[in-house]
Amino acid sequence: MIPIRDAIRSSHFPAVNFIIIGLNVVTFFWQLAQGPHLNEALFLFGIVPIRYSNPEVSAHFTTFQQFLPFLSSMFLHGGFLHILGNMWFLHIFGDNIEDRLGHIR
Repeated sequence: MIPIRDAIRSSHFPAVNFIIIGLNVVTFFWQLAQGPHLNEALFLFGIVPIRYSNPEVSAHFTTFQQFLPFLSSMFLHGGFLHILGNMWFLHIFGDNIEDRLGHIR
């Protein structure tokens, strides 16, 4: 069953929720624009296990480049249906979570 909306209205404007949705959409279009360089971008910004398990490969990356994928991989999506489904659920349920926890948390 695919949810269309939730019954609980948020009492505050979900600014952070919309910012996260916007960042995901912008990142997805950036990902589409990579074209033939998509594999290199995914290797740099996605979590690839060999970067952390093989010392010869991990030696080619700085400490910042080793930790960056733990943040940037949350914004990568595999296709139109993937991002559409994720952003739909985030739009429906994210405002309630932001309303409950607050904008900063």
